[in-house]
Amino acid sequence: MDSKPISFLSLKCITRYMTSHKRFCLSSRSPSYHTTELSLPLYIKFISWDFDCFQVDDVGFRPIFSAKTPNSPFTVEILRSGISGIVFDERETNTTANDGRMNFAMEYIIDKLLGDRCVPITVETLQISVDRVHYIFSKNLNMICKNLDVSIIETGVTLDTILHTSSYPLKSLSLSNTWAFAHPIILTAELLIVPTSDHFHRITNARVHAISLSGDFKLFIYEWLENGREIGTEFTIGGFRGRDYAKKMVCDIKEEFDERFQVVRRSHFPLSIAIKMNDFSEIYVFYDDIMERSKVYFKVQPTQF
Repeated sequence: MDSKPISFLSLKCITRYMTSHKRFCLSSRSPSYHTTELSLPLYIKFISWDFDCFQVDDVGFRPIFSAKTPNSPFTVEILRSGISGIVFDERETNTTANDGRMNFAMEYIIDKLLGDRCVPITVETLQISVDRVHYIFSKNLNMICKNLDVSIIETGVTLDTILHTSSYPLKSLSLSNTWAFAHPIILTAELLIVPTSDHFHRITNARVHAISLSGDFKLFIYEWLENGREIGTEFTIGGFRGRDYAKKMVCDIKEEFDERFQVVRRSHFPLSIAIKMNDFSEIYVFYDDIMERSKVYFKVQPTQF
């Protein structure tokens, strides 16, 4: 029986149900499919971008150099057992500096997987662990990203070569360094995640979560009481390994603010309190009544005084 070539519409439908890795495999082996694949939307759940490794979903790609010299050739190692199929050509490193050969290799890997696409790539979560992305990749990737985890945001140029403008505002933005809170990318994030709570008083976002407790975190409460915050603002800290520590935090807050401000106990178990801000709003403080990963909440809501 004569076989008929698959139509573009059929190929488009099949591609929608392929994993990203299967698409990369077929695209690297079939020139005709490669052209079609680049014209179709690509959805990726997770990308991790490190100095020497690029991971797409559950498959990682790492350059392996044949020698320690700056211009040594390299191959690409696929970091997952039982996975193969993507054709990477052995490449010469076109650089004379040791610190530049890794950048050259990483650019080749990323361009091979994600470059030259006709439509933006949709990425659920993008994790970037390198400080200067625009030094590594000079082309525009045009990713539509929902959740971004990045070590630092230096300038708009850093992310402009990666993210499509429709990514903003980000659904969540996680920072491992906390200093540039006035950056527009940070200000517009729907949820801002920071490593510690010691900079809470400098943050103007409506929803913020601190992974750990640090410094005099009560400064932001004084700042809210003095300058006010919009109803709906919600800051959280934790989660803590036990609810007893979270309960102690709420007790300490009540004790400190009870003398100067109107503070009432809203419930005894789990303990919750409210601090009056003005005639219209209050700060409602409470915690998760769970044994593991308990969080403390600071929520501005209409007053019930």
